[in-house]
Amino acid sequence: MSKIEVKEISRKKFAKFGDLLTIEDRSVKFAEEIFTFWDGLGYLEEKHDYEIGYLEVTERERTFSTMERHRQTREVFFALDEAVLPVAPPASDRSYPDPNQVEAFKIEPGNGVLFSRGCWHWLPFPLGNRARFLVIFKKSTPDTDLEK
Repeated sequence: MSKIEVKEISRKKFAKFGDLLTIEDRSVKFAEEIFTFWDGLGYLEEKHDYEIGYLEVTERERTFSTMERHRQTREVFFALDEAVLPVAPPASDRSYPDPNQVEAFKIEPGNGVLFSRGCWHWLPFPLGNRARFLVIFKKSTPDTDLEK
């Protein structure tokens, strides 16, 4: 039987196995009072290049005045903390979703959602002081496929 030596992880030490996904040396893509988002933590090279981001949202009143969607890609939100996720069904036209169609779902840590293309959604609402999510979508989605 072999004994396992535990090492501190770093990008350099882990490079021969893959990529370390961390925000420690990454620049913030978007920062506002209610959320901070880092993109480009990693990329999946398949038919398209995908990027992995990290989203952290702060506690706030459970109201919203905007939503967003991505028409060219599906998006994954993978919960690291308990939160409530507001969503509305995809619409084929450019119309904003009917507020009466918006639903909110509680999502537990360790669970994720894969949004359909065009699904309206907004920032999750934490059930504590903050909630953290891994976000995966086609590379450059925040720059080229973000409709509000």
